[in-house]
Amino acid sequence: MSILVTGFGPFRDIKENPSWGAVSLLSGTSINGFKIETKELQTSYDEVDEFVEKASQENDYECIIHVGVNAKASGVVLEQIACSGGYKTPDVFNKLPKEQCFQFEEPSEPVENLSMCTAFDLEMCKAQLHAIGIPASTSRNAGRYLCEYIYYRSLSRNGGKVLFVHVPPTDQMSSEEVSNILKEIIKICLQQIYPYHG
Repeated sequence: MSILVTGFGPFRDIKENPSWGAVSLLSGTSINGFKIETKELQTSYDEVDEFVEKASQENDYECIIHVGVNAKASGVVLEQIACSGGYKTPDVFNKLPKEQCFQFEEPSEPVENLSMCTAFDLEMCKAQLHAIGIPASTSRNAGRYLCEYIYYRSLSRNGGKVLFVHVPPTDQMSSEEVSNILKEIIKICLQQIYPYHG
């Protein structure tokens, strides 16, 4: 039994993506008996499509945690929702998604029936993180770029046991700090999946 955790590679002026910097430290570890599998993804719509499809066909993960950087964040941000369309910003290869079912003009107000939500109780997760001194917030706008795109694709292929976490840049939190926070988030997610097993 395993858990998948992904981070992104470089994009724009971010040469070393803090998301992969933190996620890479989880490689080869285990949490509560679950092996952690990690993957660095290019900031590419095509690669996300290929990876999500392959991962959903070849594996049955207990849960999937996708991680990306939010340059404005000072703590971790737990994303609640992902939308199916409105992706108008090109990726590192200057491409847009091959298919978009819908286009939204106002990403801050997604239309509910054109979006998907995680099954995890993120308010509970946030409260548990606060209780151990970890700065955390929730969001309903993951940015309508690769972060939200992989979230929507992954939710649509793997069901609700998927979470996207935005993390701050390294001048706010070190890779080691963020990696340890991701461990706590994974533990909380497992508690929600298996509430009677510690």
